[in-house]
Amino acid sequence: MLNSAKTLLTVTAFLVCLILLAVQPISATTWWKIKVNEIPIDAEVVITNEEQRMGLGDRFSLPEGQGMLFVYERPGSRIFWMKRMNFSIDIIWFLGNKAVKFEENIPFPEHGTPDDYLERYGHGVDSDMVLELPAGYIKKHRLSLGDNLTILKKD
Repeated sequence: MLNSAKTLLTVTAFLVCLILLAVQPISATTWWKIKVNEIPIDAEVVITNEEQRMGLGDRFSLPEGQGMLFVYERPGSRIFWMKRMNFSIDIIWFLGNKAVKFEENIPFPEHGTPDDYLERYGHGVDSDMVLELPAGYIKKHRLSLGDNLTILKKD
């Protein structure tokens, strides 16, 4: 009787673990150490369409010294909006590792703003990487158009 109770408990524990693994997302987050104009940044790298679609949406902050780096296979027009955003950000567009456009202190939209009313950012420039940073970062660190983005370490 004791053996069957132990077996039942073991099987139940195993099934609970399987269920927990199935409902919890498995994070495959990639981080690169980069620098812009000699300022080090820990960048969460987003490459897939799904990662890029989500971006920083549904998060509540972006710590100082961190950013989100969108990496594209080839240069093109990269238009961003603030859908599902809960905090303001700065955005830098890069082409060939050079900063080609800034948008500073982009405000987050009021909750429930329809997509058609969300402002779009990034018009008029091609880029192959885009970096989102905490609002005020560009001014605080005196970044300029033409500054280089250097990848120091890919995790």
